[in-house]
Amino acid sequence: MSIKEMIEKCGQLRFYEKRTLTDDYGDFVVINEEMEKLNQHLEKYLNPPIKPAGAAPSKADIKLTNHYGGILKNQTLYFKNNSEGGILAMCWPWSSGAYITIKMFRLSANSYEKLNITENDHLGFWQKIKKNFK
Repeated sequence: MSIKEMIEKCGQLRFYEKRTLTDDYGDFVVINEEMEKLNQHLEKYLNPPIKPAGAAPSKADIKLTNHYGGILKNQTLYFKNNSEGGILAMCWPWSSGAYITIKMFRLSANSYEKLNITENDHLGFWQKIKKNFK
């Protein structure tokens, strides 16, 4: 499923700003009240977050997101992969608390492997995604 299809299936999500939405990339802003609905939708397609808001990012989280703007403690990170690659979703709340920027990327299997995430970076993270990467 493409990123565009995934977001379109979310239904009547109220966007504050829709910057870009394609098959391989999404960049949009939702009002804070929409996040529960969006989180349920992201979990349906991408599983629970690998780094929930409030958790410190691991070395693996940092490697995975560094090229795309990084991930901080107050932000949420979703990632799901398969033999063709993966989808990465980052939720960045605004300091005002009113909005959340969502950035989503499709990663090819080749680009993911170049990240060189090892068991030493984050064993739990590695185990979560390695079992799906065949």
